[in-house]
Amino acid sequence: MTDKGIQIVPLREESLAAPSRQFFLALMRWRPEWRQHCRMQESDNGTESDLVVEIPSPTGDSGRNINVWVSNGDLSLSFGPWHTHGQLILELCDGHYEEVGLLDAIRMIVENQLVCFHEELESGLGGGLLDLRKPDAILEEITDKYSTGRISVRSWDGQADQNVDVTSD
Repeated sequence: MTDKGIQIVPLREESLAAPSRQFFLALMRWRPEWRQHCRMQESDNGTESDLVVEIPSPTGDSGRNINVWVSNGDLSLSFGPWHTHGQLILELCDGHYEEVGLLDAIRMIVENQLVCFHEELESGLGGGLLDLRKPDAILEEITDKYSTGRISVRSWDGQADQNVDVTSD
Protein backbone atom coordinates (compact mmCIF):
# COMPACT_ATOMS: atom_id res chain seq x y z
CA MET A 1 0.00 0.00 0.00
CA THR A 2 1.38 3.43 -0.88
CA ASP A 3 0.08 6.88 0.01
CA LYS A 4 2.07 10.10 -0.45
CA GLY A 5 5.45 8.42 -0.16
CA ILE A 6 4.43 6.14 2.70
CA GLN A 7 4.38 2.37 2.43
CA ILE A 8 2.84 -0.24 4.72
CA VAL A 9 5.37 -3.06 4.91
CA PRO A 10 5.97 -6.18 7.01
CA LEU A 11 7.06 -5.48 10.57
CA ARG A 12 10.76 -5.24 11.36
CA GLU A 13 10.86 -4.56 15.07
CA GLU A 14 14.37 -3.08 14.95
CA SER A 15 13.14 -0.40 12.52
CA LEU A 16 10.32 0.90 14.74
CA ALA A 17 10.56 4.38 16.21
CA ALA A 18 10.63 4.46 20.04
CA PRO A 19 6.89 5.16 20.69
CA SER A 20 5.91 2.45 18.21
CA ARG A 21 8.35 -0.04 19.70
CA GLN A 22 7.13 0.69 23.24
CA PHE A 23 3.49 0.08 22.32
CA PHE A 24 4.35 -2.97 20.21
CA LEU A 25 6.28 -4.61 23.08
CA ALA A 26 3.43 -3.96 25.53
CA LEU A 27 0.93 -5.43 23.04
CA MET A 28 3.14 -8.50 22.54
CA ARG A 29 3.43 -9.08 26.31
CA TRP A 30 -0.38 -9.19 26.45
CA ARG A 31 -1.31 -10.86 23.13
CA PRO A 32 1.77 -12.28 21.34
CA GLU A 33 -0.48 -14.07 18.84
CA TRP A 34 -1.42 -10.66 17.43
CA ARG A 35 2.10 -10.14 16.02
CA GLN A 36 0.75 -11.37 12.68
CA HIS A 37 -1.54 -8.30 12.55
CA CYS A 38 1.30 -5.80 13.01
CA ARG A 39 2.89 -3.95 10.13
CA MET A 40 4.82 -0.74 9.87
CA GLN A 41 4.50 2.46 7.97
CA GLU A 42 7.76 3.17 6.24
CA SER A 43 8.50 6.53 4.70
CA ASP A 44 10.52 6.93 1.52
CA ASN A 45 13.20 8.95 3.31
CA GLY A 46 14.28 5.92 5.38
CA THR A 47 13.59 7.34 8.83
CA GLU A 48 12.39 5.13 11.68
CA SER A 49 9.08 3.47 11.00
CA ASP A 50 5.72 3.75 12.77
CA LEU A 51 3.56 0.85 13.89
CA VAL A 52 0.28 -0.04 12.14
CA VAL A 53 -1.94 -2.75 13.67
CA GLU A 54 -5.24 -4.13 12.39
CA ILE A 55 -6.76 -6.71 14.72
CA PRO A 56 -9.58 -8.48 12.90
CA SER A 57 -12.89 -9.05 14.59
CA PRO A 58 -13.75 -12.71 15.17
CA THR A 59 -17.08 -11.93 13.45
CA GLY A 60 -15.33 -11.35 10.12
CA ASP A 61 -16.91 -7.87 9.93
CA SER A 62 -14.08 -5.48 9.03
CA GLY A 63 -16.15 -2.62 10.48
CA ARG A 64 -15.43 -4.10 13.93
CA ASN A 65 -11.67 -4.39 13.50
CA ILE A 66 -9.47 -2.70 16.07
CA ASN A 67 -6.95 -0.41 14.38
CA VAL A 68 -3.91 1.17 16.01
CA TRP A 69 -1.47 3.46 14.29
CA VAL A 70 1.36 5.68 15.35
CA SER A 71 2.07 8.87 13.49
CA ASN A 72 4.86 11.21 14.52
CA GLY A 73 4.98 9.52 17.93
CA ASP A 74 1.25 9.88 18.61
CA LEU A 75 -0.82 6.74 19.20
CA SER A 76 -4.29 6.50 17.68
CA LEU A 77 -7.01 3.87 18.04
CA SER A 78 -10.18 3.17 16.09
CA PHE A 79 -13.02 0.73 16.57
CA GLY A 80 -16.17 0.88 14.44
CA PRO A 81 -17.19 4.49 13.75
CA TRP A 82 -15.17 5.75 16.72
CA HIS A 83 -11.52 6.79 17.04
CA THR A 84 -9.25 8.64 19.44
CA HIS A 85 -5.71 9.93 19.65
CA GLY A 86 -3.48 9.57 22.70
CA GLN A 87 -5.55 8.81 25.78
CA LEU A 88 -9.21 7.96 26.20
CA ILE A 89 -11.30 9.84 28.77
CA LEU A 90 -14.33 7.86 29.94
CA GLU A 91 -17.16 9.31 32.00
CA LEU A 92 -17.94 7.22 35.03
CA CYS A 93 -20.98 7.60 37.27
CA ASP A 94 -21.68 10.86 39.10
CA GLY A 95 -19.62 13.06 36.79
CA HIS A 96 -16.29 11.39 37.57
CA TYR A 97 -13.90 10.67 34.74
CA GLU A 98 -11.23 8.06 34.10
CA GLU A 99 -8.23 8.38 31.81
CA VAL A 100 -7.49 5.11 30.01
CA GLY A 101 -4.39 4.27 28.00
CA LEU A 102 -4.91 2.84 24.53
CA LEU A 103 -3.71 -0.66 25.45
CA ASP A 104 -6.24 -0.73 28.30
CA ALA A 105 -8.90 0.56 25.88
CA ILE A 106 -8.12 -2.35 23.53
CA ARG A 107 -8.47 -4.77 26.46
CA MET A 108 -11.85 -3.23 27.27
CA ILE A 109 -13.00 -3.57 23.65
CA VAL A 110 -11.92 -7.23 23.51
CA GLU A 111 -13.72 -7.88 26.83
CA ASN A 112 -16.92 -6.17 25.55
CA GLN A 113 -16.73 -3.42 28.15
CA LEU A 114 -16.39 -0.87 25.36
CA VAL A 115 -18.71 -1.33 22.38
CA CYS A 116 -19.54 0.81 19.40
CA PHE A 117 -23.01 1.89 18.43
CA HIS A 118 -24.67 3.09 15.25
CA GLU A 119 -27.84 5.08 14.81
CA GLU A 120 -29.58 6.36 11.72
CA LEU A 121 -29.95 10.13 11.86
CA GLU A 122 -31.61 12.48 9.40
CA SER A 123 -28.13 13.71 8.46
CA GLY A 124 -26.77 10.20 7.93
CA LEU A 125 -25.32 7.47 10.10
CA GLY A 126 -24.13 8.47 13.57
CA GLY A 127 -22.33 6.48 16.18
CA GLY A 128 -19.71 6.31 18.84
CA LEU A 129 -18.45 4.35 21.80
CA LEU A 130 -20.33 3.11 24.88
CA ASP A 131 -18.76 2.06 28.18
CA LEU A 132 -20.89 -0.87 29.35
CA ARG A 133 -19.26 -0.77 32.79
CA LYS A 134 -21.59 2.17 33.31
CA PRO A 135 -24.96 0.52 34.14
CA ASP A 136 -27.14 3.03 32.28
CA ALA A 137 -24.85 3.67 29.29
CA ILE A 138 -27.31 2.36 26.68
CA LEU A 139 -30.34 3.94 28.33
CA GLU A 140 -28.57 7.31 28.49
CA GLU A 141 -27.69 7.09 24.81
CA ILE A 142 -31.16 6.18 23.54
CA THR A 143 -32.87 8.80 25.73
CA ASP A 144 -30.45 11.61 24.88
CA LYS A 145 -32.28 14.61 23.42
CA TYR A 146 -30.36 14.23 20.14
CA SER A 147 -30.93 10.48 19.85
CA THR A 148 -33.48 8.87 17.57
CA GLY A 149 -34.26 6.48 20.43
CA ARG A 150 -32.92 3.51 18.48
CA ILE A 151 -29.33 2.24 18.32
CA SER A 152 -27.48 -0.85 17.15
CA VAL A 153 -24.81 -1.92 19.63
CA ARG A 154 -21.90 -3.81 18.10
CA SER A 155 -19.11 -5.52 20.02
CA TRP A 156 -15.73 -6.67 18.74
CA ASP A 157 -16.58 -10.37 19.00
CA GLY A 158 -20.33 -10.03 18.36
CA GLN A 159 -21.34 -11.44 21.75
CA ALA A 160 -22.67 -8.17 23.15
CA ASP A 161 -24.55 -7.14 20.00
CA GLN A 162 -28.06 -5.85 20.38
CA ASN A 163 -30.56 -3.53 18.78
CA VAL A 164 -32.17 -1.27 21.34
CA ASP A 165 -34.93 1.29 21.18
CA VAL A 166 -36.83 3.24 23.79
CA THR A 167 -39.65 0.70 23.68
CA SER A 168 -37.31 -2.25 24.48
CA ASP A 169 -37.61 -3.93 27.86
